Amino acid sequence: MNSMADTDRVNLTPIQRASEKSVQYHLKQVIGRGSYGVVYKAINKHTDQVVAIKEIVYENDEELNDIMAEISLLKNLNHHNIVKYHGFIRKSYELYILLEYCANGSLRRLISRSSTGLSENESKTYVTQTLLGLKYLHGEGVIHRDIKAANILLSADNTVKLADFGVSTIVNSSALTLAGTLNWMAPEILGNRGASTLSDIWSLGATVVEMLTKNPPYHNLTDANIYYAVENDTYYPPSSFSESLKDFLSKCFVKNMYKRPTADQLLKHVWITSTESTKADKLNKFKENFTDADYHWDADFQEETLDISPSKISLATAPAAWAENNQEADLMPATESQLLSQLKSSSKPMGDLYMFFGVCSLENIADTIIECLSRTTVGPQLIATIGSIFSFDTQNNHSRLRLKFISMGGVPSIIKFEHIVKEFVFDYPQALIECGIMYSPNFLTLKNPKYIMELIYRFYDLTSTAFWCRWCLEHLNIPLLLNNIHERRAQSILLKLSSYASWSFEKIFPSLINYKLRKKILFNSQITYIVFKSINYMISANDDKIHKSAAPSSSSLPLSSSPTRNSPMNSAQSPSRSPVHSLMATRPSSPMQHKSISNFSHLTISSKSRLLIDLPEGFFTWLTSFFVDVVQIKNLSVLKYFTKLCYLSIHLNNTLLNDLLNNDAFFAFIKSIDTITPSIDDKKTAAFIWKQITAICVDMSLDMSQMNPSLFSTAMIFIRRKNYTSMSGLEIILNCLHFTLRNAPDDVAPTIGSMESHSGFLIKINNDTTIELPIDQFVDLFYALNDDDVNLSRLISIFTKICSFPGFENLAIDIISHPNFYEKIVSFFDTYFNSLLIQIDLLKFIKLIFTKSLLKAYDYTGLPDPIKQMKSNHHNKSIVSKLRTMLVQITEFLNNNWNKNDSKRNSNQVGGDSVLVCQLCEDIRSLSNRGSLQKVSSVTAAIGSSPTKDERTNSGSSRSKSGAFSLPITTFQE
Repeated sequence: MNSMADTDRVNLTPIQRASEKSVQYHLKQVIGRGSYGVVYKAINKHTDQVVAIKEIVYENDEELNDIMAEISLLKNLNHHNIVKYHGFIRKSYELYILLEYCANGSLRRLISRSSTGLSENESKTYVTQTLLGLKYLHGEGVIHRDIKAANILLSADNTVKLADFGVSTIVNSSALTLAGTLNWMAPEILGNRGASTLSDIWSLGATVVEMLTKNPPYHNLTDANIYYAVENDTYYPPSSFSESLKDFLSKCFVKNMYKRPTADQLLKHVWITSTESTKADKLNKFKENFTDADYHWDADFQEETLDISPSKISLATAPAAWAENNQEADLMPATESQLLSQLKSSSKPMGDLYMFFGVCSLENIADTIIECLSRTTVGPQLIATIGSIFSFDTQNNHSRLRLKFISMGGVPSIIKFEHIVKEFVFDYPQALIECGIMYSPNFLTLKNPKYIMELIYRFYDLTSTAFWCRWCLEHLNIPLLLNNIHERRAQSILLKLSSYASWSFEKIFPSLINYKLRKKILFNSQITYIVFKSINYMISANDDKIHKSAAPSSSSLPLSSSPTRNSPMNSAQSPSRSPVHSLMATRPSSPMQHKSISNFSHLTISSKSRLLIDLPEGFFTWLTSFFVDVVQIKNLSVLKYFTKLCYLSIHLNNTLLNDLLNNDAFFAFIKSIDTITPSIDDKKTAAFIWKQITAICVDMSLDMSQMNPSLFSTAMIFIRRKNYTSMSGLEIILNCLHFTLRNAPDDVAPTIGSMESHSGFLIKINNDTTIELPIDQFVDLFYALNDDDVNLSRLISIFTKICSFPGFENLAIDIISHPNFYEKIVSFFDTYFNSLLIQIDLLKFIKLIFTKSLLKAYDYTGLPDPIKQMKSNHHNKSIVSKLRTMLVQITEFLNNNWNKNDSKRNSNQVGGDSVLVCQLCEDIRSLSNRGSLQKVSSVTAAIGSSPTKDERTNSGSSRSKSGAFSLPITTFQE
């Protein structure tokens, strides 16, 4: 483009060019601000056509090229839902774009007039028209890139007009720049991965939320947190939204832009096409909401008042001396000095502020206000008058007076007057803070909680975190903060203090658990979420502080549950297993049991530092009182931090475990969660919630002083889910069985027995309580595990220990009798060919279940007498036959599994030279001889023991002869 000339250049539409006279436009009031400049309402002096003119000031040709790109885009668009372009007028370093005038302003203005936002049915009309506009734009290859309520204009008949194309992009050109407004931006734009037409669909979803709630998603977060939330978090709409609207939004907020629907597809969505509840909104369509500002007529429509009474006509022609003494003289227009003198006198409120701002310059108004506020005594009437002037300036003059007042150094003069401060606190808090409003004498003059919270929140951005926390410790009124917890700023302050102020644990935590706040906490799911999250932060921050200050002690106990002499089976643990999930169900010798906390790495601390953490009195009672109410909220984020807080609490105070175990509401809470989470799409958060719950229950089973039947039934809920909770459920069952066997009274026997139908186990806790555990669910869980699941070693170890308990022989029989038993065992060995530890566990398991099964089938009472038993029991005969057949197959498989000469086996199979592997395989082979059962009748022998010196020698000589481990195949004889 050529360099700018000083002369005016006009680029008009053909109709305007046809006019012989030059077109002149008279600028009226400012009606908005676009992406590049101010927008005025204007009237064509020749045609009286009302238009909107966007005034743009540029500095060089490069900026002009960008502006002309918007113009070239606009002039080619023609749709009833796109703002029309009429031409442009170019002057030296100024450009005026002529656009269609939209009399009803922006959709944002309409939303702001409502106290709660638009209704769903009312918003459908605007969303539908916006989609029609986007459908046209996208069809033309244009990405708007800044869809939001402020850029959706409404004509006189409320037709939607998409406007502000200052950041729009042609699809074929570069769309990799970051453009738009943060809360409305799609994740691919924030991630600088490039925009597409489907990026506008995300922004449309944010605009729908804005229409119904008055705010876009994540409006309460800082910029950095908005980036993270849009990229990683899932947006949960308010529960008041209809299900069809929630589905509409979920499609708009798909992270992968290529999976989002197009504008045309969304026009066919059920939320757009449904007509339910439209009658209720028909009258609302014509309802007008008036505010004080609405009673000031638009200056364009004011007619000059003409009074033609004789006295006033004579007044107009009378000598000046006569007019000065006439009582009608006050009808003459007031001068600037008269109006400013009236302000100084403050004898009465200012009259017409439109005239006041029209006559007086901004500099003189600001100077007069500073002079008035500098007096020794300032009356309430003057304060009220100045406050109304600034309020009028905000609503009708685009804050020009406030900006002039700040630039002239007037802010220090208003610090002590809250009625005037309120006009600056939300838009210009930095100016107030820089002028000392946070200084104690000035800050104490503020009484309105909204202003106080806003300033404290803004103060955080202007100071260091450490200084801000110290300031809050000295000046923050904590009861005021908590009483206003429903305010967004109060919530943000609470979160920041919980995260960064170590004193919040002592100063705020006890006040939060006050029962007077409980109703307010449950009033809104957002408040509940903030409170639980804050307490989590307080406890974590306080625990970190203590952990860092506690020196390492050699007397500190290890944090894992390791095997002890009191363990039911003192077997070596696989290094791959997590300490917190150790399968040794031991009772601690001291009241404090030490566990590692896998979800909270910072809580892995010594017993010495644990004793320094004191939870406030009554906290646990307060926490458990939410079990019923929290579930009714049905908000995953609330549940996430509530369960996290429960988990954290019992690890800071271990004595609370038994209190929770005896709390029936806790187990009812778990059952309620089980009915909610399957319907939730956020599987990641649901998994986190279940991880906390199962961890709590596992800890209960390890540390209980008495058995609670509810823990058994809850464990079965975990097992039936057949997902990430199943292993924890199985571990709880193991720990409960161990506790029952160890603590059963002498007069209660047998504790565990099989049901007559062999379909389950009966666990007799006491004379009055018996629990049924179905066998089929245990068997299903064993076969449901994938071959490559990381929990395989844990599963095998748990099943080994459960099957070793007396009374669980039928479980071993059912596992072997399953049609897929052989394939499952072979698959396990194939998958873990390079893990010696897992293979040893598998061999121990195989040895155990075959031993238990054969002993049960023979009804072993000494030396087995299978012939006698089979004559009297045909069922046992069938079972023994199946067990023999399967043992032959397993023995043959083990014979070849480590044979390097077998081409069908994996040449990389480890364990062929392991003494323990050889011994276990030999033990399994020996089960084919009936007499050998006597040697392995004890459980300890069944799960594997170290081979003797002679056995190791024989095994070694056998391998040296064959060159590979080999097992002879034995055929069973009836």
